[in-house]
Amino acid sequence: MSKSLKIRILMIAVFGLVTGALCTHFITKGAALDRQPASTPHGGSFAKSRINSKSLSVIQVALQAPQGIPAYEQDDVTLVGWVRLNQQLEEPLQFKWEIPDDVVVIEGETTGSWGSVRKGEALEVRLKIRGFSQEMLKMVALHGFIQAGPTQFGNSALLTSRPEDSYEIMTGEASPASVGTQKVRTASPPAEGGRPLLRGKILR
Repeated sequence: MSKSLKIRILMIAVFGLVTGALCTHFITKGAALDRQPASTPHGGSFAKSRINSKSLSVIQVALQAPQGIPAYEQDDVTLVGWVRLNQQLEEPLQFKWEIPDDVVVIEGETTGSWGSVRKGEALEVRLKIRGFSQEMLKMVALHGFIQAGPTQFGNSALLTSRPEDSYEIMTGEASPASVGTQKVRTASPPAEGGRPLLRGKILR
């Protein structure tokens, strides 16, 4: 083998090694960037960030007490809930608060509905109550559902008065995705009727 041929083979081998190293570097760097979150919420509530997330559920529900749970029964507390529709449907989207018998509603409606809800729209409801405090363990639930014939299907969120002894339950899967800012819409009395039964979680 001639000397010039050996030099040519050596140069090709070195070029291949350099090219491979550069490709490996850029691929590794790109993978590291892909693993970083696209955005991280700052100053937003955990419940609202969960409702602004992709889900396989037709309806998502989240619930929280932004100012915290009061220490005494005579104090008022405002609960904030969000109901999000992930599929375009003709039936009105309805909500219903479920509270203990000894809890008093100060402000807000315990039931209502929205018509012409867009896919991906997150709607906010508020309920001001008294008698929901850390003195006694109590639970408040918010249901978001659609009436399809004789059947209701949807999701629920549950909030306890003693977070340190229990936890907040929010249904639906979570992965980062924003739906944007939505305005609060006034609820009207629940509507009845609808199309044949659709797939979803049945509320018992």
